Amino acid sequence: YKDNRAYPWPGGESHFILYPESANQTIYTQEMRASDAGRYSCQARNDTTTLEGDITLAVLGKPLPTYRPASQLVPLGGTARLFCEAYLGKVELPDAKNSVTWSKSDSNMTLPSHGRIAQNRVSRENDKIVGSYLEIEDVTLEDYGEYKCEVSNGVDEEITLPAHLYRQEPQFALSLPNGSWRKSLLLAVLVLVLLLSAGAFYARCWLPLALLYKDKFGRLEENDGKECDALVCYHEKDSNLVIGILIPTLESRHRYKCTALELSHQNHNWSLEIGPHANTARRIIVVLSPASLGNIWTDASVGAALKQLSSLPMKTIVISLKSLP
Repeated sequence: YKDNRAYPWPGGESHFILYPESANQTIYTQEMRASDAGRYSCQARNDTTTLEGDITLAVLGKPLPTYRPASQLVPLGGTARLFCEAYLGKVELPDAKNSVTWSKSDSNMTLPSHGRIAQNRVSRENDKIVGSYLEIEDVTLEDYGEYKCEVSNGVDEEITLPAHLYRQEPQFALSLPNGSWRKSLLLAVLVLVLLLSAGAFYARCWLPLALLYKDKFGRLEENDGKECDALVCYHEKDSNLVIGILIPTLESRHRYKCTALELSHQNHNWSLEIGPHANTARRIIVVLSPASLGNIWTDASVGAALKQLSSLPMKTIVISLKSLP
């Protein structure tokens, strides 16, 4: 019986046949196959007694590669390291032993386990998975070529895993000392950050810095025949801002001597109103708001006001209380 099925068995289940020259029930096969694995039993019986013996047959398969060696490009004088590994399982035979060996394809000699060229065997999972490292130091011209890793289960199954060692031609390139490229990169990043920070700081603070420099180191505006530093012109509806905040700030913080000039509702005549007083001041400050233009805040009205203010003979500063249209 095989797996409780009586002999004879179909070929897909078992290839064992009765040995024709045997006086007993001996079965055999000339070529073991994976389908032959299973539980075999033999029964002997008479009218009163039945005896049975059984045995389980396991068919050993080829080693299963778990890591195939990769070919390498190695310069002359360099170091090469190849590795192969395969699953072999456990062989229940006293003389069978898993093995893995490296050799050069053009030589039948097994490579040594120490020296310039050495192979080192490793295993895991209770020796069911075996592998080997092949290390070649100070590679010479004779070392280039094909190497093969042969893995055997110690019975009759063996696989060969090949790998090539190719010569890497020297490459002429500008090389930096070890670690110096990192320092150069960090330095470049630091310089870039500093430049960006300086640019952002300048864009944000250049005007206050320019004013501070002018206040501290600029030439004093005196003895030029002017009566005041600034002529501040405004509409009556902006008087609280100008009289209460702007002029006190200029006089207390910047030590300006200011003269206030209230403008009329006729904004098209502002240049005529400011003109007679312009020569008495070093600069003219005009506060422009929608109220000063009769609440007509358009391109045309604002443009007309700015155009006539630009005709004044003195330096004119316009403070707009609303974004320009």
